Amino acid sequence: MPDVNLNQLIAQAAASPRNPEVTAAIEYVTRILSTEEELSDDSRRELIRQAARLPAFEFESLRERLIARTKLRSAGFDRLVLAERPAELVEDAIEVPEDEPWRESVDGTNVLDEVSRTLRRFIYFHHDTDADALALWLAGTHCYTLFSIFPRAGFISPAEECGKSTAIELSAHLARRGMTAESLTPSVAFRIIDSYHPTLFIDEMDTFIEQVPDLNGILNSGHKHDGFVWRMAKVDDEFVPERFATYGPVAYGRIGKPVPTLFSRSLFFRMNRKPVSVNLDTLDVVQRPQLLEEFKQLRRRLAKWTDDAKDAIKLHVPDVSGLSNRKANNWLPLYKIAAAAGPDWELKARGCAMVPEPKRRDSDPVRLLRDIRDVFHSRGVEKMPTFMLVNDLNRQEESPWRRYHNGRDPIRAANLADLLETFEINPRLISLNGDEQLALFKSIRDKNRKIRGYELTQFKPEFERYLTGAANEVDVSPADTEAF
Repeated sequence: MPDVNLNQLIAQAAASPRNPEVTAAIEYVTRILSTEEELSDDSRRELIRQAARLPAFEFESLRERLIARTKLRSAGFDRLVLAERPAELVEDAIEVPEDEPWRESVDGTNVLDEVSRTLRRFIYFHHDTDADALALWLAGTHCYTLFSIFPRAGFISPAEECGKSTAIELSAHLARRGMTAESLTPSVAFRIIDSYHPTLFIDEMDTFIEQVPDLNGILNSGHKHDGFVWRMAKVDDEFVPERFATYGPVAYGRIGKPVPTLFSRSLFFRMNRKPVSVNLDTLDVVQRPQLLEEFKQLRRRLAKWTDDAKDAIKLHVPDVSGLSNRKANNWLPLYKIAAAAGPDWELKARGCAMVPEPKRRDSDPVRLLRDIRDVFHSRGVEKMPTFMLVNDLNRQEESPWRRYHNGRDPIRAANLADLLETFEINPRLISLNGDEQLALFKSIRDKNRKIRGYELTQFKPEFERYLTGAANEVDVSPADTEAF
């Protein structure tokens, strides 16, 4: 089947037989659009809520007028309407038929080779091995229930027009039960995953994820086979807790890197604008409907092979040495699939896994640890007064400390203490002997000066837990003998 576009289904979800609520929504929207007085914020919210209940035809015919009336941008308006769509209407609108697996036996090496060639036909990859990695991931969508963890696939780029949407569209045609969305709310996401077990493709995630931060939690929980969320659901006019399963394959496209928690659960495909000299086939299933049949045959062959090979895939224990813990977890399912396909694909999988991942975006506490390690390393000392450490942090131009407050004001000693409390590291009264004072201030105030500060030994266990690589030389502040 072609991939299901979730946003289109949501737009059609209210097209069920008219009921009093739908009739009331049509009357309300029509009345508001017929007036010209300025809308209050509450009135705009109510107009959006009622617009979300319109049948598909009425909504599409009135959409432009509604956007003008609410004085919102079209993308913002659509996101707000989507958030108000009753989730049960969305579920009722969706039919996701299952492909019938290919009837004849399928050779794993041949089908994965063909998937990889098809991906290269339409997509320009930053790393040539990415087509093989994506082929393995797509095969995994047909057998993800065999694994305790299945990684997210992240298509990331530095700017627009780098091929992310094309990669998502094509991947959705080849995955099991591919379903695409350009905007998504948490309530829709976990209901769709729990009810239909799709391979969910979320495009342009950077344009809306900050407005729906709970979606990150759902995507994180679904990385593991027992992932779930609890929500209140209405049963017989009463609200009761209900558990929704969230495990399943998910891919997303975005400009820039995701938050650290989703980052660590993802395999990444870096997307860049293709060189002018590179020619690719055009992915246009409207003008070339024969592509849909081609993709369907590949889907069915993947389904047949993964089903026949499920015992070999499940029982194989690959060697993931050389990969970090989280990366090993993410690559384990793909290593298993590759081994079932044969030795050529085992080698390809290892080559794919060795491609360096993008540098992760540290959380504030981890970024702080990294900068503190660099400062101690650059000064070559074992102890530092608080004021000096704060001054050094504020000199790190690529870190957030010099604009920590409201994007303007630098970090202070109290903020530093609050952040380090996460690691149970607290400032203490430290003694600085003459040599230590000379190393820090180029002078000696007294032979055994005491001052509030931090010792390197407090940080070393956390450096080992959270940081990789070597410390860097960084800019540090000049000696401040007056403050000393």
